[in-house]
Amino acid sequence: MTLRNGWTPDSNGHGSRDGAAAERHSETTPPQPATFAPLGTTSPTEAAPALPAGAGIALPAEAAASLPAGAATALPTAATPALPTAAATALPTEATPALPAGAATALLAGAGIALPAGATVVVTGGTSGLGREVVRRLAGDGYRVITVGRDPTRVEALRIQRGTAGPHNVAIAAVGDLSTAAGCRSFAEFVAAQTDHVAALINNAGVMSPRRVETADGLELNFAVHHLAPFVLTSALLPLLRRFPAARVVNVNSAGHQTSLGGHHNPTLDFDDLQSRRGYDPFLAYSRSKLANLLFTYELARRHGTELVVNALHPGVVRTDLGRQWPRLQVAAMQVFALSPARAAGPVASLAIGPVGTQGAYYDRSTPVRSSPPSYDRNAASHLWQLTEALSG
Repeated sequence: MTLRNGWTPDSNGHGSRDGAAAERHSETTPPQPATFAPLGTTSPTEAAPALPAGAGIALPAEAAASLPAGAATALPTAATPALPTAAATALPTEATPALPAGAATALLAGAGIALPAGATVVVTGGTSGLGREVVRRLAGDGYRVITVGRDPTRVEALRIQRGTAGPHNVAIAAVGDLSTAAGCRSFAEFVAAQTDHVAALINNAGVMSPRRVETADGLELNFAVHHLAPFVLTSALLPLLRRFPAARVVNVNSAGHQTSLGGHHNPTLDFDDLQSRRGYDPFLAYSRSKLANLLFTYELARRHGTELVVNALHPGVVRTDLGRQWPRLQVAAMQVFALSPARAAGPVASLAIGPVGTQGAYYDRSTPVRSSPPSYDRNAASHLWQLTEALSG
């Protein structure tokens, strides 16, 4: 199975997590192509070769020097051993709320240990908003971070921060459109050229458009960014994720999957119209795309729970510019009680690098909670997986 597709047009760092217009998430081709493994297969013994001692575990802070503007910033792959970071914040260890039959609950050995400093973390939508704050936090704690940006201004701003007062252990794929299959694959190749492993993948990129927009692949934008992109990128990076014991996949989701701003409660997927061609409701399209992301999260945990630690979370309503295409007063009203990106970044980073006590769970910030009843529909999840494979080519 070959997977495809990519994501967000502007790659913001994330926004409202209750389905509001205040949510947002935010690529040079490397000299050598990456080898992609099919996501739907179980891990063969040879797919996860053992790392040599110390390989890909730590990165000196000064390892990445700034390159000329417009060039992808590469990090050396040399590694030095490091002790686990003390900065990793442990998430609550209380048991996950009772889940319906079929929900993934088995915990992979090693999940309860914080990732060591120097481990590689991939973050999508890392040049603005929530994603940028997650990148800053992880890099400041000594992790090696690889991210991507589509807006040249934001990419350059992050480079300047990294080159002056900011952390140096950040690699940025220059201007990549991850709403397309080609952009998604190009970023995965960039990652493969920077590191020999991925310890954590944070699928954070997101959008919310008041009008229906199709990607270059002919897919509705919300669906492409929130579902297809995490599916494709996780597949493309699976060989690198398998190189790190108990690697984590964190899907930044939204409470909007359960109740939309338009009043849709516990929406289900319309498998006859996944691309919202029969009448576009921006709030319903957003909610359904987040539901699709949760169905993918749980199915991924069921299929790959013996090698990956997979969870999703709602980081809260976050104050970003995701709603810039919406009426200003409407956005302002929704952001009155929104969290700052810096505050919202904590639970996201912790779920990726800290000790984790859950598998296939959904978090409201730092607390595991039940997601909507439709999100636990195993038949829907399996059907969506098969359709996604077909859409991905």
